Amino acid sequence: MRKLKNLTLRQLTLLMSVLVVLLFLVFYFTFKAFWSFDQQVTAVTERQKNEIERVEILLSMAERELQTSLEDYAAWDSMIEFTKNPTKEFIRDNIGPHAFESKLIDGIVILDTDMRPIWSGQYQNNHVYDVNFLDMPRRSESNALLGHSLLSNAKALPSNHITSAVEYTVFQNRPYLISYAKLCKSTGYDCQYGYLFFIRQIEPQFISDVEQATGVGITMRTFFDTDLQIAPPNHSFIYKKDALDQDILAIDISHPEKIPEFLTIPEIYALSSFAMIMLLFNVGIVTFMIRPINRAQRALTVFEQTGGKLPCENSFYSKEMRSFARYINKLISELEDKSEKLKWQSFHDPLTGLANRRGLYESLENYISQQQYQYVAIVLLDIDHFKQFNDNYGHMSGDEALKKLSKALADDEITMEKIACRYGGEEFCLVFFNDFPINIEKQLHIIQRKVSELKIRHGYSPVSEQLTVSIGATTQIVEDYRDIAPMFQRADEGLYEAKNSGKSQYRIR
Repeated sequence: MRKLKNLTLRQLTLLMSVLVVLLFLVFYFTFKAFWSFDQQVTAVTERQKNEIERVEILLSMAERELQTSLEDYAAWDSMIEFTKNPTKEFIRDNIGPHAFESKLIDGIVILDTDMRPIWSGQYQNNHVYDVNFLDMPRRSESNALLGHSLLSNAKALPSNHITSAVEYTVFQNRPYLISYAKLCKSTGYDCQYGYLFFIRQIEPQFISDVEQATGVGITMRTFFDTDLQIAPPNHSFIYKKDALDQDILAIDISHPEKIPEFLTIPEIYALSSFAMIMLLFNVGIVTFMIRPINRAQRALTVFEQTGGKLPCENSFYSKEMRSFARYINKLISELEDKSEKLKWQSFHDPLTGLANRRGLYESLENYISQQQYQYVAIVLLDIDHFKQFNDNYGHMSGDEALKKLSKALADDEITMEKIACRYGGEEFCLVFFNDFPINIEKQLHIIQRKVSELKIRHGYSPVSEQLTVSIGATTQIVEDYRDIAPMFQRADEGLYEAKNSGKSQYRIR
């Protein structure tokens, strides 16, 4: 203490500034180590899990779509007749390029009951080519595209009703989906007349669509079963077993939001800069405070000798600092306004003003995890024959129809909570939340009425003279946010069932 008494005010201030900086750093790292850092890592990890679930949902939707297309052709009496009496006319008239294009497939294989090929073709450059996938090697040292194990799996399918399966494989370094089923009568039963395979390449465009829908980066990788790797940081692998050999198809998901490091280089620079600024600021404040005191001391000396005046109290205030603070507040206000605008744009569809998928999932997590609503209903809508609407009335009319439909869906006639979202293209999503059971069928009738009241003319729809929608819906009690993913899948299955049953109707799953 005796040594401290001999220090000047500036030296004491510098010493206290150093202690304040050290205490700040201690409290900062303690708080970060025991609370904030774990919270950040947990939040980022949970969002990465949600991104993986969204990718899996889109993959399962693509698988189900391929299976549905396959089952349409497998349960066809004409296909059975073809296995008994193969003709080129059947391939030309009933399969041809239109089947490949409409079902988005790259190859078709038809086998008889003894697994012998009747016909197989590949679609390339707008033409169908005869290709024997049973003899075409996947690699120089590997088996054919339709190997023995895949044929055995097809043979093991039940014969009493139509059942399809879908598996992954790699052919000529490209990932493929292969769906297969036994040929059945048109009733969907008595399946013992041969086999049908659909082959679809996982196109780069599909991967790009999944990336845009989920906001992640996706890369397809192939590993041998004995060379499986652990995903690097901020990456996740979805493994798909190759149906033909020991390969593993790994869907590498690159998460845009990274798991934070405990201490980053920019953070070190920021903390160092902050500590230095605190030291310089305190020294500057002391200097600023001492200057009027020194002036007063000199004035007293002069007053003692010749007389004079003491410095007034205005010497301790700064007009420039007030102006600087006012300018900084103006900049902060402008930045906050721009930040709010960008935030709104990132969570909403610019055309309709409804929530986009990112906004939908953000709101879902809030309603379920934070507000803890238990009764949830999900509704997926798809405008019937919207391509014909755009092709004949023009895209501007199509955009106007989307705006009108969005406004009708967003209007509230209910007391429960609701999210309206443009799910993509002409597809919309409504999610209802309540503390009591939801009468979903009543809500579907309201939706159909609102669409009908729009009276948007669609003279090119085989369903109706006005614009109509197909609807798939589901509802259940939700206890955890992870229960949402299966609900979306069921609603999507209901939507496909409604569309395949003639459109302009709804299905509840």
